[in-house]
Amino acid sequence: MNKTVMFFAVLALLAPIMLSGAASAQTPDERPDDPVVAKVNGYEIRASEVALAAEDLLPQLREQPAQNRYPLIVQYLIERHMLAQVAAQADITETDAFQLRMKFYRAKALRDAYFITNLRPTVTEDEAREVYEREAGNVGNDEQVRARHILVDDEATARSLIEQLGGGADFGELAKQHSNDPGAQDGGDLGFFTRGEMVDSFSDAAFALQPGQISEPVQTQFGWHVIKVEERRTPEARPFEELRDGLIQLLIQQRVRDAVKELQDQSTIEILDPDLQRLEQGGTVGTE
Repeated sequence: MNKTVMFFAVLALLAPIMLSGAASAQTPDERPDDPVVAKVNGYEIRASEVALAAEDLLPQLREQPAQNRYPLIVQYLIERHMLAQVAAQADITETDAFQLRMKFYRAKALRDAYFITNLRPTVTEDEAREVYEREAGNVGNDEQVRARHILVDDEATARSLIEQLGGGADFGELAKQHSNDPGAQDGGDLGFFTRGEMVDSFSDAAFALQPGQISEPVQTQFGWHVIKVEERRTPEARPFEELRDGLIQLLIQQRVRDAVKELQDQSTIEILDPDLQRLEQGGTVGTE
């Protein structure tokens, strides 16, 4: 296999992980193949190491086109291993700086491995589907309308505009010419909204209309409105397949929060920094 073919083969292997940012959901042992993607003075950088690096680097690479992320991660690993090899030859492992970082990264590695082996597998697709089916029943209860409005200072002006509309004038053009609302240049278009998203008098008038109908003048604390309803709809839940990954991630986050809370209840935690102690007591950092 030539280098180009190897590049795209490994890219295909890693693409679902790198594009979703979910490298931690899959361990190296779960992959059927773990090809060597590069060598640094004989050291083999494998696809599994690229996937691990992606966990840390993807937040910094999200602005990069997807096709650029893989080579950037591999280049990062090449440079890291070159420096690591030089550091090992210089006996850096005996320094305090190295030992401090080893403790820090050991704790991180243990935490990440615990997440992958003990927490992540506890969330199943069946559990996500149960949440979906429970919550999907709540979708569709709130009817929405899409409306335009013209906001003016007095009732007389509002009635004059209604007469013009009755004579065939274009609602959007009148909104641009006469409305005091910031959305006037969009023809007064408010998009879709539910009853609770608008003040009562405005909502009552809008939801009493059918598509194409225009209201009588409606007064609110903002002034006088002329309202035209464009559409009415009752939202439907999106298919489970579209929401599956997001639901699983939410359930994983909840599982992590529950585990941390349980561990906090079982652990002895002492805050020794005076500023942090004051914050815990409702004070401000730096105050006496």
